[in-house]
Amino acid sequence: MVAVWAIALGMRLWRLGALEPPVFDEVYFPVFAQNYLDGIVPFDVHPPLGKYEIALGILAFGPTPLGMRISTALAGSLIPVAAAGLVYQLTDRARLARVAGCLMLVEGLCLVESRFGLMNVWLVLFGLTAQIYAIAGLRARGWKRTGLLAGCGALLGASVSVKWSGLGYALGLGGMGIVAVGTHLVLQQWGLSGREASQVLKQRLGVWGRVRSLHWWQYVFCLGVIPLSVYVIQWLPHIWLLAKAPPDSTGAFSTNTLSISTFAQQLADIHSQMLGGHANATPPTAGGDPVHPYCSTWWSWPFLGRPIAYFFQDDGNLWRAIYALGNPVLWWSSTVAIASLWVSNVRTSNGVSLYLVISYIANWLPWALVGRCIFLYHYMGSLVFSVLALALILERWLYHPRHLHRWLGWNLAIAILGCAIFFAPLWLGLPLSPDALYRRLWFQGRWLLEFNWI
Repeated sequence: MVAVWAIALGMRLWRLGALEPPVFDEVYFPVFAQNYLDGIVPFDVHPPLGKYEIALGILAFGPTPLGMRISTALAGSLIPVAAAGLVYQLTDRARLARVAGCLMLVEGLCLVESRFGLMNVWLVLFGLTAQIYAIAGLRARGWKRTGLLAGCGALLGASVSVKWSGLGYALGLGGMGIVAVGTHLVLQQWGLSGREASQVLKQRLGVWGRVRSLHWWQYVFCLGVIPLSVYVIQWLPHIWLLAKAPPDSTGAFSTNTLSISTFAQQLADIHSQMLGGHANATPPTAGGDPVHPYCSTWWSWPFLGRPIAYFFQDDGNLWRAIYALGNPVLWWSSTVAIASLWVSNVRTSNGVSLYLVISYIANWLPWALVGRCIFLYHYMGSLVFSVLALALILERWLYHPRHLHRWLGWNLAIAILGCAIFFAPLWLGLPLSPDALYRRLWFQGRWLLEFNWI
């Protein structure tokens, strides 16, 4: 896993500052981060933690392309390791964890998002690490359990503090808790005693069968008070700057002190503005025309229908382009994998596969309720769980006693790696001839549902 992390870090640091910003949403987040350092309060529809993280890189390396991107690159390099760690906590199988880490290593969308001053990788990293702490907490006992669950709560709060969509990770954990408690009640209704029901629950759900052994105060404190406290505390620098600013520059109150009442009032006003910003965002179509050429629908994400062009440069005979485009073979096979786990859980469920399916749904389906323009990168939280589902199947095939399964597994692994090599120029902005570029844009024009890679 050290090797996986080193390769992931190298892929993200290579020529990191070569392109002059802004690239795509770098028009927002690094600018907001610099504003904080300059004592200026920016307004964004997202909480400030992600901008603070970017600001740390600017503090270390200055307002340069490298400074704007370095913290995101470091966070992104840890996502394959976090994915492997999550699988290991779930299964205690090191070989399976290594397969999961290697699959995330060749995932293109996470790589592209990690190489610019964007925030989605922080949301994913905090969310995945929160899951690791939650499972480790269920395995532990006594005060160690409380400490680990408190770490889970802090990381859940951090994920939501990057973007509100980080709530999907908390929804996944909550869904598993509801399943565990509901299954226990059903077993008791079938005539099993409480002890017998708990034993059956642990056999079927594994570590998730221990959810019922948590004390009520652990739920309230570790998974309620701590996440909320982290979310509120991260607003302190933002509102402190508001308190220092003159009214005519920000429209905010001007005072040299920050009381609890003024902090609460400002926090309420900011969230009212943020909610208004999300609610009043332009819907996907206005007058029949897309408001952004790369808007996509939530149901198209599992099929990689509409990637996003982040950068294009015409150097004459050679073009440079960067696409927020996943590894197609990995993407489609992981969608099939999570769907197969979904179907298998209808017949018979186990804790690992059920957790992956519920976490996938919790991070994906809420986007069906969003009426504004949304993009492929909003799928990153769900994508990790579908890739982990593929790791479960692929590892079983790679080491299966039957030759056919091993043949399928190794061919799929080679296809995923080959696809990563083929699409690397679009992830890293390497020079390509126009013909070579178009050979990588497999779907040109909206000819089938949402499929359009131009």
